[in-house]
Amino acid sequence: MDVDSNVCGCVNAGRTAHKWYQCDVSRKDTRGIVARRKEAQGKGRKLAEDGKIGQWVAVQNRADDGDPYLVGRLVDGGNGSPIAKKVTESTVKINGTTFTNGDYVMAIEWFSRDPADSQRLTFMGDADDTPGSIQFEVVNSTELRAINLKMTAVRRPGASTRRRAAVPQRYTLNAGDEWVVISACW
Repeated sequence: MDVDSNVCGCVNAGRTAHKWYQCDVSRKDTRGIVARRKEAQGKGRKLAEDGKIGQWVAVQNRADDGDPYLVGRLVDGGNGSPIAKKVTESTVKINGTTFTNGDYVMAIEWFSRDPADSQRLTFMGDADDTPGSIQFEVVNSTELRAINLKMTAVRRPGASTRRRAAVPQRYTLNAGDEWVVISACW
């Protein structure tokens, strides 16, 4: 098969009536779901180890609100790193989130989806993001699905180049990167 998905020597090669389709088959039973969850959690821990303050991350959203992931930016967890703590206890709860041995407590600043974007790829920060004003929450590293996302700042038409403190900054996630994030969610 060549790069255009044509089988060399096929008499129907290049005809539009004979397209190739890629399908993904995965287990949907309990064993398949558990295996996929454990794999995603392990990858999340590894992603956390590479995290740096200021990087954009995607976190699996386990709430039943229709969005498979949340977007945030890693911030200082109080020690010059986005990792506020490495958990060594068998189980501990921090701010309502359960952590187990080997998990990382990550400091994150959340961004909300812009309701004006029908594709749901634009995210807004808090209007007050001056140094020292950022309020962060903690997230379990096992929920990380992507790190160092490329987010593009959105400049609204007619807006001045000087940023007003009361206007929240907007950022757009590339649709291709979104597919990577969704694929990593179990």
